This record gives sequence, C-alpha cells and structure tokens, in this order.
Amino acid sequence: MLPYIDHWTDRGLKLNKITRHMLMLFAGQPGSRHWKRILTEESCKPGAGAEIVQQALRCLNE
Repeated sequence: MLPYIDHWTDRGLKLNKITRHMLMLFAGQPGSRHWKRILTEESCKPGAGAEIVQQALRCLNE
C-alpha cells in the first residue's frame, strides 16, 4: 500500500481518502485502537503521506 499511497498523494489525493478503507484492517488485534486513531486523526492533515501509515503500523508492534 505504501507505493500506492505515495502515487496518489503525490497527485493531490488526500491520505484519508485511502486510509478510511484500511481502518478495520487489524480489528481485534492488540494495538488496533491506536492504529485507527492515528489514521483517523493524522491522515486528514495537509501533506500527510505514507509516513502516517508507517507510524500507525509501529503502534501495532508495541
């Protein structure tokens, strides 16, 4: 997904238009609440990109 995100955000698409489909990807897993919160809060900010998804992924491992 990261190259896909880079492709579309470079063309002006907001990250939250992509990540809204990824929110429930880790439902029931430890850290899923943090995953959803980061994607929801950070992906709507101007200039948000693949680094937000990477940040959310790190929360799953904690």
